[in-house]
Amino acid sequence: MIRRITAFAIALIVVGCGSSVKLDEVPVEDKAGQTVQVTPGASGSTGTAVPVTGGGSQTSQTAVAPIDVNRPGAAMSAAQAGSRLVYFDYDSYSIKPEFQAVIESHARYARADKNRKVAIEGHTDERGGREYNLSLGQRRAEAVRKALELLGVADSQIEAVSFGKEKPAVEGGDEAAFAKNRRAEITYRSVQLMFKESSRAKQAIAGLAISIGLSWCLPAMAGLFDDEEARKAILELRQRVEANRVDTEQKLLSLDQKAGEQMRRLLADEVAPLRKGMLDLQSQIDLLKADISVLRGQNEQLGRENQSLARQLTDLQRQQREAMTSVDERLRRSEPVKVTIDGREFMAEPAEKRDYEAALATFRKGDFPQAQTQFQDFVRRFGQSGYVPTALFWLGNAQYANRDYAGAMANFRLLLANAPEHLRASEAVLSIANCQVELKDTRGARKTLEDLIKTYPQSEAAVAAKDRLARLR
Repeated sequence: MIRRITAFAIALIVVGCGSSVKLDEVPVEDKAGQTVQVTPGASGSTGTAVPVTGGGSQTSQTAVAPIDVNRPGAAMSAAQAGSRLVYFDYDSYSIKPEFQAVIESHARYARADKNRKVAIEGHTDERGGREYNLSLGQRRAEAVRKALELLGVADSQIEAVSFGKEKPAVEGGDEAAFAKNRRAEITYRSVQLMFKESSRAKQAIAGLAISIGLSWCLPAMAGLFDDEEARKAILELRQRVEANRVDTEQKLLSLDQKAGEQMRRLLADEVAPLRKGMLDLQSQIDLLKADISVLRGQNEQLGRENQSLARQLTDLQRQQREAMTSVDERLRRSEPVKVTIDGREFMAEPAEKRDYEAALATFRKGDFPQAQTQFQDFVRRFGQSGYVPTALFWLGNAQYANRDYAGAMANFRLLLANAPEHLRASEAVLSIANCQVELKDTRGARKTLEDLIKTYPQSEAAVAAKDRLARLR
């Protein structure tokens, strides 16, 4: 047996020592969170640690060193030294020229080793819905993927995935944070690195097996000299255990019989009084049931009377409501009512309120030609109404939808002339710029947007104007 265990231990030692992993080729991570590639030195000397940046703060996004792909390791060091981030404009997935060199660097790095797997993550800023941002992030990742394929990287090496707005690089709601979050990140996975980690696991398992084998050998060697005596002691111990087991079973059976007899006597002494008490309780329950039946009949009679009174009260209340409704309707038809719209409070005739609400309902249904007619008629008939500024705004929007851009601009400007402090004044200026864009008046649109930002800097329309100015340029 000793020979077998010794041969097993020697075989495990050979397996554990036969790993082909070179420790000086394993990438490690330093305390600062950087991945370091250790390259072997000459004549077995200590290798050199080269930090591999992940697109962090110290490496410029466009400063990509030229690569000599014929020199071993050149593609790796150059791609790792360059940026892993490609940034995009707002609501865009077009790759900007300044990031072309970054993509070319990663293409050379991926082509140098077919085992490298390129993972591209698409991200967006927090603006917009979740589904839209997932779609936009996927288009950004796919744009980088197609660029790498055009530069010779195999499709099987690339994986593109979108995280939308779920993983922002920078927290914040300003444009600087948005610009950092509109990005695509390029990362790598290596099949060879997976094999190296597996080899390390094999070494650990081999060492553990040797320790277990040796722990088994020592007790076995010590037991070769007293097997016969131990066998006799075990047989004697088994006999004593069996005798104790039989004795214990007999004692338990006797105790069980005694306990059963005592339980029967206790039940006989206690059940008789309980049974008499239960009969008395049953009699009392029957009497209570009879009383409950009488009370239930009385309640039913009272319920019928209550229902009759409730019907009479309901009829009276209905008649009172009808009378009040009739009075209110007559008053409503003849008296002005107080109206609050777009932050302005004024008195309006019932006809004004009715015609304005009818025109707005037509606009919201999408019948823009009919809505334009109704708003024009309203402005003509109620020129002094407090509804007029808001009616001009919706009239301009209806004309814009009907492609009457000149008429829309005229009504928006009339709104600004009559009520420059109106709640929708900034939106009206933005709508004028939209009409100018549709009329190909880019210069005029830019001037209108600049005036909007200057006149209404705190409005939501000013934020939208800044974005559109950026696109117009």
